[in-house]
Amino acid sequence: MTNRSECLQAVFVALADPTRRTLLEILAQAPSHVAALAQQVPVSRSAVSQHLKVLKAAGLVQQAKRGQQRIYAVMNESQGALKGLSDYALSLVAPPPGDADAKSAPSVLQERGESRALNWSAVNDEVDAQTVSLAGRFYVAGHRMERLLARTAAAYQLNVGEAMILGTLKRLGNDSTCTPTELGRHSLISVTGIAKRLNRLEQAGLIERTHAEQDRRSVKVRLTAAGARTFEAISHEQFTHSYVGFNALSPTQREGLDSVLESLLDSLPET
Repeated sequence: MTNRSECLQAVFVALADPTRRTLLEILAQAPSHVAALAQQVPVSRSAVSQHLKVLKAAGLVQQAKRGQQRIYAVMNESQGALKGLSDYALSLVAPPPGDADAKSAPSVLQERGESRALNWSAVNDEVDAQTVSLAGRFYVAGHRMERLLARTAAAYQLNVGEAMILGTLKRLGNDSTCTPTELGRHSLISVTGIAKRLNRLEQAGLIERTHAEQDRRSVKVRLTAAGARTFEAISHEQFTHSYVGFNALSPTQREGLDSVLESLLDSLPET
């Protein structure tokens, strides 16, 4: 392999894991240490350390010592590595010069206001080009919405999972209580991921945990007044800014989109 191929492979491996992508996005905002990073992702401190080693080996983050702590930050050179990865990905799907059939591909992926015709047969020749295009748009839309929620939640010193827990409790009712297991059933977060987030939310005064009268070992979770206000502020931001595209659709269009997405999600394999 060439040095370029080896570098690209290291970046591919590093960014293949969603937790490592989240850590890189957090560090892109500001340098941090392992303990602080572990509070923002649903894995242990030792797992965070292992993920950081992979990111460091790929040339995406660097480590410096500050007192007794090791501080991690995004390397300036990582921009070059990520650009190389982006250029490589585009080279795989861009139509080769002079290829009339490729240029006539019907799909256009729009992201960040840019349009670029893609040769989807180079991505996967086993399915219809339009199918691959739709899957690409679906992924881009979901990723963009997740990042918008992350940005809104961060304004209130929360991560996406914590904001989702507040939303689930709000949906159940301000005065309702539920166990962490019940909370997991009503949200998109695993029970193991909920425990750590509940600790942070309780410390921030956004939720409270009480013991059931019959069984002192059973814990109930409830939204506090501060938690309700925080989620209402996040929800207002989402509905007035992040969901503006949905608001622009007519009721008929929204109903049709909802029906299509319901069928699509029913057909997708469980993860």
